[in-house]
Amino acid sequence: MEISSPSTLSRRHFLAYSARLLGTALGAGSLFSACGSGTEPLLTIMVNMPSHYLTEFQKRYPSLRILQQPENRTKLITSLMGRVGIDVFEYVDEDVPVFAHEGVLADLSSYSAKDPILPPSNLLPVNDAYRWNGTVLGQGPRYALASSWSYPLLWFNKTLFDQQGISYPSETVPMSYDKLLALGRRLTVHEGNEIRVYGLEPGWNTGMLYGLLVQNLAQAGTSLFSSDQTRADFTTPQAKELLQWYVTWAQAGIGPSPVTPANVTNVQILYRQGKLAMMIADTSVAGISSPLVPSPLSSQTGFAPLPQWGARRLTGCFASQGIGLAAFSQHKDVAWKFLEYYTAGPPAQDRIAATGLLPVVRSLLHPVQQPTAAQHQLLWRILEQQLPYNTALPFSPYIHRGDMIAAIEQSLTAVMQGQMPLDEMARQLTETVNQRLKEGKQAL
Repeated sequence: MEISSPSTLSRRHFLAYSARLLGTALGAGSLFSACGSGTEPLLTIMVNMPSHYLTEFQKRYPSLRILQQPENRTKLITSLMGRVGIDVFEYVDEDVPVFAHEGVLADLSSYSAKDPILPPSNLLPVNDAYRWNGTVLGQGPRYALASSWSYPLLWFNKTLFDQQGISYPSETVPMSYDKLLALGRRLTVHEGNEIRVYGLEPGWNTGMLYGLLVQNLAQAGTSLFSSDQTRADFTTPQAKELLQWYVTWAQAGIGPSPVTPANVTNVQILYRQGKLAMMIADTSVAGISSPLVPSPLSSQTGFAPLPQWGARRLTGCFASQGIGLAAFSQHKDVAWKFLEYYTAGPPAQDRIAATGLLPVVRSLLHPVQQPTAAQHQLLWRILEQQLPYNTALPFSPYIHRGDMIAAIEQSLTAVMQGQMPLDEMARQLTETVNQRLKEGKQAL
């Protein structure tokens, strides 16, 4: 089976293309049209935040003018490549290698080292996703602070557990994957030939598959990637055992899979409609709302730590967004103060109270203003319990997560549907992914 390649523009080519747009994007002068003609320092930021925070920050620096740009990825990359028109900006962790290679990111290591509010000891491990030594993520200079991050958990519908007379999963002790599978079988409800309630969605439809493979192999004391992260191997006994677990899940008919598909565009709809008992999903689900179905944070929702695969308990962040400074900024000192304000000041404190999601710094783990809603308090408690096991996971910088997920899912689907043996699939998947890793490495 040949795995098709997504028709997406590579980051490197996108950078080059955006550079050619520089004259069009900036030449009209619209970027600075709201700035006036004064001589005060101008801080241009591309951060999505309410304007009252900017007003509050500006009061601390009366001579500073702030221009807030709406988030626009094309304009961001154009500004970075033109080395003009941006000081502070948010970007995703996957961008670090390319942006750092282009020399457009300021190294924040020295700022953090001497800062009493954001020293390295105050930064949670999620911040290491923005470190890059030219070869491996998680090491070397720090090019951003995490500004937001989602954390994977096991979500479960307490009402469906109650209907079956099944005890809830522990809030503190992770279950094994074998127990999770058995629990999913018990919670699946059939009506004739139809599935009325799916028992388990183990990350297949929620974008968690790649992260779970990396995390679970780390728990087993091994890695999907070589030490330099330029090669992957899905043919190891540990990797094949993990892949086989997903095949077993699909063929058991207990979740929305290529074998028993669900007629919905988003599996989270099933959960909120009471048609899915358990799902592995990250905490960003909590922010999704719809007038048609109950909130995923309704009182019927419970949380548990992710199931554990290997002997070592560890968990990590599968994706995050960071806030960094342009290397060419003329106002790095005050820009750093803005990062300090944004990640450890009132905006971060208010996010905790409003959402129950974790901060990016240790000093806010015991905030003055705790989450107010009962379900936010529950989410906060469960997330806080995971922190001793939190670590930066060894994702390769040479392949997009989306590309990796697509390759794995396409390959596994063939095995789930009985079209290919697992061993052959693992070999072909290894060859395909390694070719993409090679191309990604060459692009840098």
